[in-house]
Amino acid sequence: MIARARKAPSLASLFDDALTEFMAIGEQARPADVTKATPHCGVERDEVSRLRLALAVRDWSEPGNLLSPGLAEDDRIRALSALASQCEKGSGSLRGRWLLRDAPRVATLFSEPAEEIMSRLTPQEHGTPDPTTIALRRVFGLDDVEPENLNGTALRHLLAAAGWMGHRARRIFAPAELSRLLQRATRRDAYKAISAHGVFGRDELIKGLENLLSDDASPRPRFWFIWGGGGVGKSTVLATVADRLLARDREAAIVHFDLIAAISIRFAATR
Repeated sequence: MIARARKAPSLASLFDDALTEFMAIGEQARPADVTKATPHCGVERDEVSRLRLALAVRDWSEPGNLLSPGLAEDDRIRALSALASQCEKGSGSLRGRWLLRDAPRVATLFSEPAEEIMSRLTPQEHGTPDPTTIALRRVFGLDDVEPENLNGTALRHLLAAAGWMGHRARRIFAPAELSRLLQRATRRDAYKAISAHGVFGRDELIKGLENLLSDDASPRPRFWFIWGGGGVGKSTVLATVADRLLARDREAAIVHFDLIAAISIRFAATR
């Protein structure tokens, strides 16, 4: 007589058995007097809400420093644990800092009264100003600002803050205009990075190029070529001139062509 093989339990049934056993253990571990734990629930809920709002109006921050002073250690742990899954955790120089993810940030800023949000937007007296707090202050009209004068980082935060607040913003910034300014500022930041160590012995060349670019006497296309050995400063000179051009003329546009790559692609296609 041949015994039939016993059918292996399914993964779903194993999960259901484990869940049932886990719930049974939880019931056994439940305190007899549940009412003793209820006073903490209100404290924990309020503290979680306060901490979430504090993180929502900040960039990378140390969450422990944002909790209420004098809070019991158990309540501190519970509040931090409740928000841990909603935050990115920093590493390296940002180790120990949290950043609230976009979804809970938007939900928090949308649900909280505008007056409550603005009360949390106090500028820092010491240390580096928080870029997210500054951007939200501008969106709420607490700080006057001309977007044309902002660098790439400030514009990036302002664009994000304007999107978070939407129609609740006290000052409306056009997203398309902010995006245009951000592209321009990003290009200028790249030029500044190239010429950050200064340009030496090229003042006459730079001045000459600026004069050529500002000469509108002739409407026909004009071409200039700059050549030289590697490392003599061609890119630095061009970056300096381009940055000054963008600073002087807000309608100016600079287009980069990689001629070497284009010629290589064309040559490979014709082989």
